[in-house]
Amino acid sequence: PQDDLTTHGTLFLGYIYIFRLGNYITMEPGSESQFSCREGAAGCRIIQLITEVGDTVDKLGPGHNTRCRIAIESDIPITKGMPFACKIGGVIVAEGAVTEVLRHGL
Repeated sequence: PQDDLTTHGTLFLGYIYIFRLGNYITMEPGSESQFSCREGAAGCRIIQLITEVGDTVDKLGPGHNTRCRIAIESDIPITKGMPFACKIGGVIVAEGAVTEVLRHGL
């Protein structure tokens, strides 16, 4: 999408699963959270949610698993297959794995 051209940082595709927690958490394009992986942590933003057939999704709720395009505000070194988690308010609300690194660095 157009947002890829104006977004700084590392950009990647991955699969993400939203946990079923006591409070109802949704993720949508533009959602910001804390990205955490074995290489470190940084702020991140979901740019796009993508279904299995390639359609975009406006909102992802608990219990859903889908592909996503995410931008990380840092130059954390990530690789294909690397697991990651998304935190909101210090609580892990989603986890996933990197499927393709589109761009590294700032």
